[in-house]
Amino acid sequence: MQTDTAMYSTRRDWLAAAIRGERPDWPAAPVGAVDGMLAVAEDEGVSALLVNAMRAPGATWPLPNEFKDALAAAVHQQLMVDLLGRNELISVMRVLAAAGIPALLLKGAALAYRVYPAPFLRPRGDTDLLLPDTEAVECCKPVLAALDYVDSQVPTTTTMAYELVFRRESENGQIHWIDAHWALSNSAMYAGRFSFDELRAEAVALPALGANARGLGNVHALLHACMHRVCNLPLGIGDRLIWLYDMDLLARRCSAREFGRLLELAEQRGLAGVCWDGLCNAVFAFSTPLPTGLMDALERASKSESFDMRKARRRWYQEWHSLRTLPAAKRRAWIWEKLFPDPAYMRELYPFKGRWGLGWAWLRRLGHGVWMTLHAGGR
Repeated sequence: MQTDTAMYSTRRDWLAAAIRGERPDWPAAPVGAVDGMLAVAEDEGVSALLVNAMRAPGATWPLPNEFKDALAAAVHQQLMVDLLGRNELISVMRVLAAAGIPALLLKGAALAYRVYPAPFLRPRGDTDLLLPDTEAVECCKPVLAALDYVDSQVPTTTTMAYELVFRRESENGQIHWIDAHWALSNSAMYAGRFSFDELRAEAVALPALGANARGLGNVHALLHACMHRVCNLPLGIGDRLIWLYDMDLLARRCSAREFGRLLELAEQRGLAGVCWDGLCNAVFAFSTPLPTGLMDALERASKSESFDMRKARRRWYQEWHSLRTLPAAKRRAWIWEKLFPDPAYMRELYPFKGRWGLGWAWLRRLGHGVWMTLHAGGR
């Protein structure tokens, strides 16, 4: 396992260097196994970015032809998906605006059309929409139904969710997913840090997606990227290269005034540690340029925050902070559903049959939770 982890890390470092434009030598076997490198590029979401780096002007870059051909095929497929997805996004934003439902595009869908040189360079599996509240989400159901979207809510472990999932299958078989959020984060730790109105006040137009499309401004988008990273750290995927590259591109677009605003909001909302740690990793991966003094100021501010980023990879630690964030009336329900999730969720996670199947599934979940806690605690 340690050998596999080390090999993955070495491949990931090679990919980051390649995307930075360093043209690193192709590594020797077994690290340089083509299938392995392709798999890591896919996991990290940077296959298209790698092809883009390979096509940059400069000296020749000797890479295995098998690797280049496989990457090109994967990126061609990604380009086709993006072209179809763009039309879908335009339709969705148009019908929501016509119905008087304000919405902001989040994460990959917004960043692809605003900060990336070409939208297909930013892969995404779904479209994240932020709506003002649960009432707006309910109002969007019939609107999306007119586009053949169906409520496809995946069972979750808690009623404290902040999103509703919609699904549509197009005539060509492509599946379109929409996650309709009524809070900026699906984690209770960060769900209430920003209101819809303050985010909309600084939102920016996304003209490539039609006159009605808007996304988060640079400052809020960068804060959101940092929060999203932290929520995924216990799963071991928080530092995916594509997410760090989002931060890099956003930081490169920020003006001196916007960096000042970032520091101000991070200090006010208790996000200094989240931003400091996220930007540290972006700098390490992509040499992100930042203003002098910003990181020192964020680090100083983080020392007075209750959330300790040194423990952020521990699942139990994040769960505890989520519990503390909830109102007292919701804490009991949160604890109960963490211990005894909805049977529909358990059946999806651990398919079972028979009289004792649910009890056995609960025991498996408990064992897995203990293992995850111990494993994360040692990282």
